[in-house]
Amino acid sequence: MNNRLEQTLARLSDDRTGVRRIAALDLCNAIGHPEAVEAGIARLKVEDDPSVMMSLIRALAASADPRAGPALAAVRDDRQRHAAVSHAALLAYDAVELATRER
Repeated sequence: MNNRLEQTLARLSDDRTGVRRIAALDLCNAIGHPEAVEAGIARLKVEDDPSVMMSLIRALAASADPRAGPALAAVRDDRQRHAAVSHAALLAYDAVELATRER
């Protein structure tokens, strides 16, 4: 794992929402690394800020990695989430499923 990726993954756990949001956006650039997908999934499971969640969902959708499916489905089905977050998770889940079927 390269230094830039390590820094991005570390920033996902920062206390500041803005730092986590930028780190989640940076995941899109690192999505080819298995560690990036794993970190995005782990962060999505505990994140409570909608803007950070949206960035994580975008990165996981871009990964088209089937490992993201269960985490995206959990957000999609969580009725306590903001509607925009649930809808984004629905679209991302469908994109991951479609990409998985096409392989």
